[in-house]
Amino acid sequence: MGANPSFLYNKVDRLEEALIRLADAQAKTQAELADFKNEMSDFKQEMSDFKNEMRFNLEKYREESRNEQRRLNQELGNISKKMGTIVEDIIYPATRPLISRYFNEDINYIETYSKIYKTNIKKEMEEFDIIATTSDKLFLIEVKSTMRDSYIRDFKNKINRFPSYFPEYKNRRLIPIMASLTMQPNSIHQLTKNKIYAMAYREWDYMDILNFDGI
Repeated sequence: MGANPSFLYNKVDRLEEALIRLADAQAKTQAELADFKNEMSDFKQEMSDFKNEMRFNLEKYREESRNEQRRLNQELGNISKKMGTIVEDIIYPATRPLISRYFNEDINYIETYSKIYKTNIKKEMEEFDIIATTSDKLFLIEVKSTMRDSYIRDFKNKINRFPSYFPEYKNRRLIPIMASLTMQPNSIHQLTKNKIYAMAYREWDYMDILNFDGI
């Protein structure tokens, strides 16, 4: 008995309709996926732009902070020079961390002798700025608001005379440091030649020893 042609036609029509609906659904899904990919691409670009903007703003903030710190340091230095308090305001607080960082030493005693004169057995008087000691070393720090070559020569003479004023430190290694707010290259060169450490602001960012590797 043969199949009813109308029945077969209906089957074919329904199958065709199902295939058309499936094709439409696939096309819709592909379109939605394409839209989703585009949205994700836009989102990634927005996130990348946001990260770049945040990175730029962070670097800008850091640079502004560094510039502000330099400006404040310079203002403090100028005020200290005018008031004659460079030792107390700037050099003295930086002494302990710098010695610890560069010489790996813990200071067990530190004193300022600014405007206080020490007398030796010959009744000669001398002024000392900062003296710091560790278990086996003595750091003698001479502070100047500005640097001159004559100050370096005077400091060398003071180093030679130091044992006569402090005989109790004769068995400790004396490490001389000359400190100021700023140092010109020529001053740093002269100090290095004379085996004297140069302590000053590094580009107004922070106090540092500028010729440590040269001695």
